Amino acid sequence: MSQRSRFQRLALLAAVTTTVAGGVLVPATAFAAPAASHTVTHDRSDASVTQWVETTDAPSGIKIRLPGNPATKQLTKAKDGADVRVYMVRTDSGPLAFEVVDAPDVGRMDLDDGLHGFVDGWNEDARSAGYKLTSSDARPATVDGRPALDAHLSTRDGDAGSIRLVKDGDHCIVILGIGHKGQEKPMDDMYQQTLTSLHMPDTGAAHAA
Repeated sequence: MSQRSRFQRLALLAAVTTTVAGGVLVPATAFAAPAASHTVTHDRSDASVTQWVETTDAPSGIKIRLPGNPATKQLTKAKDGADVRVYMVRTDSGPLAFEVVDAPDVGRMDLDDGLHGFVDGWNEDARSAGYKLTSSDARPATVDGRPALDAHLSTRDGDAGSIRLVKDGDHCIVILGIGHKGQEKPMDDMYQQTLTSLHMPDTGAAHAA
């Protein structure tokens, strides 16, 4: 199997796991309580309060702040072909997710292939044709010196959002937020706050170049 097809397969698995964690395929009651460690803070804006939860992916040590207590879903290499952990928050504006994919050879992988694999995986299990994703405006970035890729996401039903993929050692990090139609702005605000809270071992808070 080529490096290209392997990364697309890993990304596809991550996407399928995300649609599940988001309740697209099964009800939320089918998911385990969050296994990661959490620190709760509050962000007050326009008289509303968002409960921000610092979530740590224990196997990698990667930390991030999410706008709520996440549901979790995990795939294992032995059972599913890859180790993937998804932390999903379903907000009033739409789903926001943080994922870690274990990929020891990620340094040789192409993030564009990962983006295409993610979109293909999401669409394979989308609940309807209107919920299928299209990616656009893909552009390279760096996060604390690590290669990254940012892109815009949209659906036929009018939902829209963003995705970021980051190579970090033996891991690929995926962060995405998809706002319901008419809720793109509040989702983007949460997504941007989530991006800036990303903390990888031996680094400070990550900021895109």
